[in-house]
Amino acid sequence: MGWVGCQEDNDGDNYGGYVYSAPVYDKPFWEKTTSGYGKETVTHLDVRPYGGTKIIETAYYKYTSLRSVRISKGVKEIGKKAFSNCTSLESIEIPDTVEKIGELTFENCKSLRSIVIPDSVTEIGKGVFSGCKSLESVVIPKNVSAIGDLFFANCEALESFVIPEGVIEIGKEAFSGCKSLQSVVIPSSVTTIGDRAFVNCDSLERLVIPDGVVKIGDDVFSGCKSLKPVVIPDSVTEIGKGEVSGCKSLKSVVIPSSIKKVGNRAFADCESLGSLIIPEGVVEIGNEVFSDCKSLKSVTMSPNISNISRGFKNCEALESLIIPDGVVKIREKAFAGFKSLKSVIIPQSVLTIGKCAFESCESLKTLIIPRNITEICDGAFFGCLSLESVSIPDSVKRIGYQAFMNCISLSSLKVPSELVEIGDKAFYRCKSLKSIILPCNIRKIGHLAFSGCTFLEYVEFSNEISELGRYAFPFFTKLRRVKRKFIYRRKHI
Repeated sequence: MGWVGCQEDNDGDNYGGYVYSAPVYDKPFWEKTTSGYGKETVTHLDVRPYGGTKIIETAYYKYTSLRSVRISKGVKEIGKKAFSNCTSLESIEIPDTVEKIGELTFENCKSLRSIVIPDSVTEIGKGVFSGCKSLESVVIPKNVSAIGDLFFANCEALESFVIPEGVIEIGKEAFSGCKSLQSVVIPSSVTTIGDRAFVNCDSLERLVIPDGVVKIGDDVFSGCKSLKPVVIPDSVTEIGKGEVSGCKSLKSVVIPSSIKKVGNRAFADCESLGSLIIPEGVVEIGNEVFSDCKSLKSVTMSPNISNISRGFKNCEALESLIIPDGVVKIREKAFAGFKSLKSVIIPQSVLTIGKCAFESCESLKTLIIPRNITEICDGAFFGCLSLESVSIPDSVKRIGYQAFMNCISLSSLKVPSELVEIGDKAFYRCKSLKSIILPCNIRKIGHLAFSGCTFLEYVEFSNEISELGRYAFPFFTKLRRVKRKFIYRRKHI
């Protein structure tokens, strides 16, 4: 067995290489007849069936000079990587006898501009066109049921694509890195869109997700810098992790009432997103859901969310926030760094405010802490430079380490009657405080608790205190016992 019709191309067609007419045998014969022939010299190939129906796996792998291929009728299957890395391949003719095209068949065919796959094909493998950087036009038959994983990955010249009716799944990273892709038509037959399906499609401006879709994976539209509106259909129940993160032009998102969960970083880095309504059906939102949404000014939260984690990191434009009734826990650093936040309403349902929850909310002026809170956690309001007054309920027994440190505008403080402990540096450098009357239950005042409160003139607390930390009060003060109390007064010099 051997190659058929092998000849140098000098017939005036300007091929500049060699033309081969290659036979298709059953697999054992195919491997013997192709080994070692023509990778560097073949420019055009005519594949004809001689006793076989399959072009085997890697048959023409890295035929780097190959420019055109014509497959004759009778071939039913093109194997995995059959034409992979044929970097000069510009055109290929596929007959209507072919039924299956294997994985990565045309991977990295960087010169391929267009291809028509006949209606006879019912199965196309994963990554079939991945890395085809010049591919502009593709016709996919209506009998294919899936656009597989990495199907068009990094097809940088592809500008538009119509997915045929009948396709039910768009695979993982199917269109990832298609930088020129501006529009995709998704048919109503699609039910699943896989993880990272459209990641880094820089030019994609608009996409309509049909009502039949029930699952949208993680990071599906991540990095789609031009994407503006996104409408999620009622058939979807969960927004995946990082679903539209990094969509810097995204201004609006419509979330249906069917959504129950919003995944981690779902809307992170959406710099143009100005407002968002989270419907009542949502019971869970993940970590850093809205982190770095620098234009976000208002958010309407679902009343059925019980915990708020660090979902709003670096949302510098957020001015007001209403935490819905039903939330029981505000987690660590949940609203840290909200420099524009002026008002926040915390419902009575909240039982815990986590560490550094409102750290560096520099514009926050007033605060009412819910009546069921028992502890102000460490650093909870650290660096709230504009905070002028705080009402702390009688239920609070402990104010933690650095809880109000550097709240330089704090001048009015209602201290709870059941307070037992004030942590180290709890009110350190609260320069506007002038007087503090602590309840009779107080037992511990930590190190430097009120140090740096340069205008503090009067402090009163019980003489039954068991632990008074070093430098708890400003310098130039003196301690005086009055009946059952200790009193600090500023020493005037």
